[in-house]
Amino acid sequence: MGKLVMPTTPTRWPSRFVNVVVVATGLMILLLASMSSSVVHAASPRITNPSPPPDCGGDGGRYRALMCWLYNSRFTLPDARFEAGPFAISVTNVICTDFRVASMRSSSPSSSSSSSPAASSPSVSLDLVGMSATCSGKYDLGGMWGSGDVVASVGGGKDDDDSPPALSLRVDLISGPLGNDADADAEDGAGVASLPFPISAIVSNCAPNLLVDDVSFSGSISSHLIGLFSGPISGMVTAAMNDDLCKPIKEGGESWLNSGLRSAREYLGGLILNNVTHYSVVPVVIGKNPGEDVVGGEAFAVSERRRATTTTTTTRGSRGRRIDRSLKTTDDGVSWDEDMPFLKRVLLGINDFVSRHLNEGIILGFLKTLSTWQSSSSSSADCEDCGFFFRGLNGLVDSLTGGGASLEVNVPEKFLNFRHNLTIDIPHYGEIILTARSLRISGIDNFTELSLFYPSGRNTLSSSIASDEGFNFSMLFDLEVRPANGSVFKGDTLNETFELHFNTSNVNFKSSSSWEFDAEIFSKLSVGSFIYGSYTMFENNRNPLNCVLEALRSATILDLQARLTLDAIHVSPSPPASFYTISLEDNIDDLINCVIQLLLSEYPETSTEALSGIVQVPLRNIINDRMENLLTDTKMMPLHCANVDNPKNKPERPLRFDSNKAIMLLNQIVNADSTIGVVNEFIRCVVNNAVEAKQLGVGHFFNFSIGVLDIVMHDLHVENLDSVYDLKLLEPEIDHYHMSNTLGYGTCDSADHSCNKTTSFSFGMNLLHSTLGNVGNVNFRIGMQNLKLQGGTDLRFDMNYLPLLSIADLLAHPQCMSVPITNFDFYGFNATVDMLEVKIDASLSGEHISPHSFTYKTVNSSELATAVSALMANGANLMQQALGDKFLMQLNEASVVCDTPANPRRSINATRSTAKMGKFKKEWSQIVEKGKLNQTSSKG
Repeated sequence: MGKLVMPTTPTRWPSRFVNVVVVATGLMILLLASMSSSVVHAASPRITNPSPPPDCGGDGGRYRALMCWLYNSRFTLPDARFEAGPFAISVTNVICTDFRVASMRSSSPSSSSSSSPAASSPSVSLDLVGMSATCSGKYDLGGMWGSGDVVASVGGGKDDDDSPPALSLRVDLISGPLGNDADADAEDGAGVASLPFPISAIVSNCAPNLLVDDVSFSGSISSHLIGLFSGPISGMVTAAMNDDLCKPIKEGGESWLNSGLRSAREYLGGLILNNVTHYSVVPVVIGKNPGEDVVGGEAFAVSERRRATTTTTTTRGSRGRRIDRSLKTTDDGVSWDEDMPFLKRVLLGINDFVSRHLNEGIILGFLKTLSTWQSSSSSSADCEDCGFFFRGLNGLVDSLTGGGASLEVNVPEKFLNFRHNLTIDIPHYGEIILTARSLRISGIDNFTELSLFYPSGRNTLSSSIASDEGFNFSMLFDLEVRPANGSVFKGDTLNETFELHFNTSNVNFKSSSSWEFDAEIFSKLSVGSFIYGSYTMFENNRNPLNCVLEALRSATILDLQARLTLDAIHVSPSPPASFYTISLEDNIDDLINCVIQLLLSEYPETSTEALSGIVQVPLRNIINDRMENLLTDTKMMPLHCANVDNPKNKPERPLRFDSNKAIMLLNQIVNADSTIGVVNEFIRCVVNNAVEAKQLGVGHFFNFSIGVLDIVMHDLHVENLDSVYDLKLLEPEIDHYHMSNTLGYGTCDSADHSCNKTTSFSFGMNLLHSTLGNVGNVNFRIGMQNLKLQGGTDLRFDMNYLPLLSIADLLAHPQCMSVPITNFDFYGFNATVDMLEVKIDASLSGEHISPHSFTYKTVNSSELATAVSALMANGANLMQQALGDKFLMQLNEASVVCDTPANPRRSINATRSTAKMGKFKKEWSQIVEKGKLNQTSSKG
């Protein structure tokens, strides 16, 4: 067998070209040696090298790697001895080098339009252009004839459009039904069995255009005689090589391709047919009521035919038994309703909120309730996306990603017993290591359905993701080729980086899984378990998943479904082409993409069903097996988390908010000066592009009822709504434990607030009585400047007592989060307004009411603002007291429902009478009575 000595220059996909060049040069050398006894003196045309050796030392990166690898490669041909008549010649130490392939052109003509699957013949065509190589070795004629050196060149196909290529190949794929006759006759299997699939491949065209040139002999007297006949030798070898080159390509290529297609047909056919006929999958339906069991009983109704199928039982029997065990209800297991009701309510609430606001935020949802919207033909898609949450979750994702709607994550080296690399061992050659580095998902602002970790039944979690427009996935890979000692290939390790892209549409993914926790271990977990528990299952002593695994008895994917359309799969260089626009490696990418796209375009339904079958059975089983192995390894280790020794009697260490990373990040985002401009721009967008552009405030726009009175609001006008001038959320102040909140709205440009720019609302209301009919109309106009709302909290959250908090308490009752608190209070509640003016025009009439009207208008807006500010300030103070008392009640309740005792260092208690909250209405009424408002009224 020949040997190829690899150069040190890294490259990519070398073996594709080696196979072609090896065949050509091998035949040339062997034929040359065998026919060297036929000597006739003649001259042969010369092939001049079209270009100098490549500059492998300069900057070219990926676009010179393969060119240099080919040029510097060394392929050793085996020694041979040939006899012809009185002559015997030995050819030894033949080494070929200086390989060149200028370019490679590929295409995939569409298949015939015949309605018969078997008549369809999609094909792939490949042209190699500008091939050349130089081979040198030793010859020995034996005895008196002497010995010496022999050198020959082979080439063909100039790198231009007018010259024929060095080698033209065309491979036709013959399509047929995926299944056999027995599968087609099976129940529910006829549709799957008739899916088209390439059942064989034929090399329908192989046209070489190679020329052996410049055969020379040296090193002895006889070499001069043999050299005289090098021309005829070259011609004969050229003819023989062109005649014989395609025979091994056709025979070997067809055998290899058909063997692969046969294996793929058997695997995919059985997989898809088994997925349809042997599984009756229960769809994952998201329940509407808390506690509704969306799976119920067994996740799969496995048919009698599947149980009778020995191959299926052999490969998946153990998996089915483990699924049954996980579904069995046990008395000592942890359940949603009994052990984690608070977590269940949170997950249900999040999923319900997301499902209602995928494409519509709260504001847009309210605008759609207006009568003017409902009477028009407007839709959510007609509204400009104003950012934030205006267009729901999809719009929020688009805003956060700057319109790119993509997410990129690094692939960890190890996760759930999965490693990020795959090693492929090729006997006699070496090994190929494929390592996933990162995953990028784009199109994540096109969700049509999204539900993640929806709790149901006793311990089931369901997820559902759908997108009509689909997602695009891009994975960055490192390719490493390590030649084995004694292999055909010799040299240093080859490294290459590329991206693999998947473009999809009509994506529909559903899954359900069972998570069974050991009740005894679960009850022993505390926050300190996640802080102090230490072992290295995840190669990280503080990974929170360690303690989750310790308490987890079993985790099983019950159902995994994926339906999507693969629109395209292609590879691309990384980094992308920027300097060199055409390269041999790009030609290889084109060939790979050409073949992949041919399979997707010619067999779209088969591709979809194959992917669905792979996800439904093998992928689910692989994940379940890995999880089972991971849990088995975990159970063999000591219970570090359940038996953690939490430090006790440590001095109080309250959480410092001014140095907390989460609070600091929140302040950088929310409390930045630029945030006010963003908020005002959002308000301006909603008003201009939604309310005014669609005339949502013109005419009757909103109806509601109060007792027997029906109220119809009409003709809304607003001015200067984009007037937020102060915004602070959880801003640390005073010391480490106080945080204040401030909202300033209705700004006036001048420092003394004497300007006329005000934030105003005006609207009318028609009043309809249930028995009196229309009783009149009231018009309002309210203007204000510089409304400010303030309030803060003083919180001491003891971080040294937090580790004692039980996880069972935390997931069952929200009140238990207050267990580590030593002090809490509200402070600084206040509300003021600098200017307030109100105008009311009322006109009352009716069958039993004499027509009359009245008008109210503020005379002194500052005096009214002062009175209202005093009223709001007193109300804010009462609200502060009421909220404080309410929180104290929660602290007291936590001592009742939580097993974890309250922090003994707590300096607050619930001794203040809860009846104090009942005084709120009485004191509020007194404030209203004391408010003296200067006003004028007129009746007419």
